[in-house]
Amino acid sequence: MDAEAAKEVLDLVQNQISSILIRKRQREEAALEHENEQLKLEQRQLQDENDQLKRENNLLKGDNRSLKDEDQHLKQRLTCSIQRCFQANQRLEKLKQSNKELDEEVLRLENDKKQRHEAWLDLNCAQRSLNEEAKRHAQTIKTLEEQVHKLNREKQSLQHRLEQVEQYEVACKKTVSKLKMKLSLALEDLSEFDSNLGNDTLLEVVRYINKEGDHSVIEIDSD
Repeated sequence: MDAEAAKEVLDLVQNQISSILIRKRQREEAALEHENEQLKLEQRQLQDENDQLKRENNLLKGDNRSLKDEDQHLKQRLTCSIQRCFQANQRLEKLKQSNKELDEEVLRLENDKKQRHEAWLDLNCAQRSLNEEAKRHAQTIKTLEEQVHKLNREKQSLQHRLEQVEQYEVACKKTVSKLKMKLSLALEDLSEFDSNLGNDTLLEVVRYINKEGDHSVIEIDSD
């Protein structure tokens, strides 16, 4: 159940409780008012009866005992009626106090409902902010992934170039080794020539071999 459904259920329950309490209060007030009116009517009737009996007592002094008993009975009924009226008034005051407390409770529930609604609005606002932040993070992650992919391609390209350079370096070393071997063999062959050849001639031959070796290195480098 989401927050909006929970809020609707809570509002419905609170409205039903408020309606039940209000109807109950109205029924009790009506019953007490009716009872109070009945008691007042009964009190008036008893008072009328008492007055009538008093008049009859003045007229019928001969039956004084009977009238006194009847008067006592009516006084008891009047006392009971007064007590019932007093008790009804007490219940009415309690009911009024209860109604006041119910009104305060309804006001508190309305304030609580308002606060919950404000909290719900704040929650929705925070949720929207989180969603926007998540979108920004997702875009950042996507950008970083693209950069990583680009760096990986560059890394592969550099690795390929490094391998080519290493292969070229190995080829150069092999070429230099071969040239040194050729030079060594050429020097050995020159040592077998007639000793009448001058040192200048030998140096020219060495320069020529070195020159040929430089051309070989240059040709390999050009490849």
